[in-house]
Amino acid sequence: MDRIAELESQVVALQKRSDEFEIRAIQAEKALERETVVRHVREAALAEGVRPDALNDVSDRAVRSGQWKLASAGQLYRVEDVVPVVDVRGDYVTPRAWLRSLKTEAHFYFDDPVAQVGTSAQNPWSKEHWNLTRQAEIFRDDPDAAVRLAEAARSRFGATRPTQ
Repeated sequence: MDRIAELESQVVALQKRSDEFEIRAIQAEKALERETVVRHVREAALAEGVRPDALNDVSDRAVRSGQWKLASAGQLYRVEDVVPVVDVRGDYVTPRAWLRSLKTEAHFYFDDPVAQVGTSAQNPWSKEHWNLTRQAEIFRDDPDAAVRLAEAARSRFGATRPTQ
């Protein structure tokens, strides 16, 4: 009888250790996922002209913005409710696409003055600065930003002349 009680207490102790290891494994997996997201976002941020002193803020903002998943090919993309987020062209939202949309709402993270197109003085959809070539360039680089800029100028994407 004493042997059974001893074995039962060992089983309980081993189960407790097993649970602790499972918790540690989950924590390590989450830390690895976060580091993967941060690494991809930092690489994309440098390519998109984010100021070096803003890399930590931009990386944290990306992590807080929602879930990211790593495709089998090694490309990172955003998901919401287990569904991939896509842009207006139907492409997955990658860190670079996310950063391009960030340029209009948080231009201060970027060195590139072209990133600061959100002001009416530079908005190619505004009546004062109507520019079809620049509109096409912005659409090519970031379709979501093109729509937002057109709306900010009280125009619409695809308009052939400025709003009166």
